[in-house]
Amino acid sequence: MFHKRVIVGFTVVVLLSTFCLPLYAAESTLADAAMRGDREAVRSLLKQKVDVNAPQGDGSTALHWAAYRDDVEMAKLLIASGASMSAKTRLGEMTPLVMAARNGSAPMLALMLDAKVDPNSRTTNGTTPLMLAAASGKADSVQLLLDRGADVNAKDVTNGQTALMFAAASGRVDAIRVLLARGADANAITKVSQIISMGERYKKLTDGKGTRGITSEAGRSDPTSMGGMTSLLFAAREGHMTSIRELVAGGANVNLVNAADNMSVLTSAIINGHLDIAMHLLEHGANPKLATKEGLTPLYATIDAQWPERTWYPPPSITEEKTSHLQLLKALLDRGADPNARLGKKLWFRAFHGDWIDPEGATAFWLAAKANDVPAMKILVAAGANPNIPSVKGATPLQAAAGFGLEPQVTNFAPDARLAAVKYLVEECGANVNGKDSQGYTPLHGAALTANHELISYLVAMGADVKARATNVFGGVGESDKEVQGEVGDTVADMANGPKAHNMQYPETVKFLETLGSVNSNYCRYSACVVNTLATPKKKEP
Repeated sequence: MFHKRVIVGFTVVVLLSTFCLPLYAAESTLADAAMRGDREAVRSLLKQKVDVNAPQGDGSTALHWAAYRDDVEMAKLLIASGASMSAKTRLGEMTPLVMAARNGSAPMLALMLDAKVDPNSRTTNGTTPLMLAAASGKADSVQLLLDRGADVNAKDVTNGQTALMFAAASGRVDAIRVLLARGADANAITKVSQIISMGERYKKLTDGKGTRGITSEAGRSDPTSMGGMTSLLFAAREGHMTSIRELVAGGANVNLVNAADNMSVLTSAIINGHLDIAMHLLEHGANPKLATKEGLTPLYATIDAQWPERTWYPPPSITEEKTSHLQLLKALLDRGADPNARLGKKLWFRAFHGDWIDPEGATAFWLAAKANDVPAMKILVAAGANPNIPSVKGATPLQAAAGFGLEPQVTNFAPDARLAAVKYLVEECGANVNGKDSQGYTPLHGAALTANHELISYLVAMGADVKARATNVFGGVGESDKEVQGEVGDTVADMANGPKAHNMQYPETVKFLETLGSVNSNYCRYSACVVNTLATPKKKEP
């Protein structure tokens, strides 16, 4: 009985398969031949009077493929045989005209437009042929579509992007010129869409608990919206200098900010590593005081671009820029940038596994001190920067410069400049060597993390309290920090003994600090702690 049922079922499947073959295979032979670019096979099949509009499984017809391959001769054959201009693919509803526009093929577009196809036809997300032609960069195709009635300022449905934005994002200067000359709105803005924040996503995945270190709970900014882009913002983000020049010359407002987070074109260029573009924008009226909703200014962004944390993904590089970060810093200050503007929460694009000193409330000077960038620190002070403004949690520039929060392979700073940065802060800026943050950590706690004995000796000589204790104990792997009272918090020596999972042990530094008077709690939290083995007891002689 079992075998009989199997045979019957198999027979039904075979019959159904045989019945369906003509629908999906035999009838798409013309489209298949066009896909291969086999013009002779196409001619032969047309003579046999096959259905010229028979689609493949995804809805592509022979005319789609002729347009895709930019085979004008084949397209003429198909159109003469009655190929439909309105045929659409199953996904995206793309017409042959859309395929031609993607290639930026003026001859193919002219052939189809001569057949009275609608130049403003759209795909399912509202993309028009003009947008795709603009992205291709072919000025003659853009001009042709506009001459035939394409709407120069049409916006797609999904994001509200225009043809000019497509061209700007792709660096298509020739297309930009044509579009601007034909009335494209240089200051159009895309839609702002609300998104589920990263913190909320992780809360859903963890039954409301969230995850430490990568959500807004860890003190990082967490975007809740996206979009709000202009053509100039697209070009600045992608680093297209020639597009920037054309757009600015064509009337683009250099101070029109992103509608989602208030990021300026200037700041966008800087965080994406395009310092030359930033300088050009400054020279054409960009306002260096504009800050994002989270308080990010061009000044802070410039220091951050030079010394980005080494996180799970590579930050943009500025090594090929002709403009140095110091040159840009001076230019920003000369044009009125506020040297004491303070950051909100940690930048979302520096959120993944960075070092652990919290920069909320930090100034550009604070960040330069953290990076031990003495030349930048001096430029900022000369322009009026207050060298002693701490972060919201009380971490001073001196504490940051000394090394507090440092995490090997992550923290980025000027090589061999830590002692010079600390000396500058103490001797020329009057920094307090015993200043404490909100958890009681001092600059000397930071110096201990670096295992720099010369730096430790200098701070002690300048009056730093080697016996200082925090009011906190850092947690180890899978543990939370603990707020404590009395003489039980982290000591200076503890900072050299692997106080966090990614901070290594420095036994020689621990001993050095013990000789100076610091208590060693013997509490290593490093993920690979070295534990002294007990002495092997001697065997008793019989």
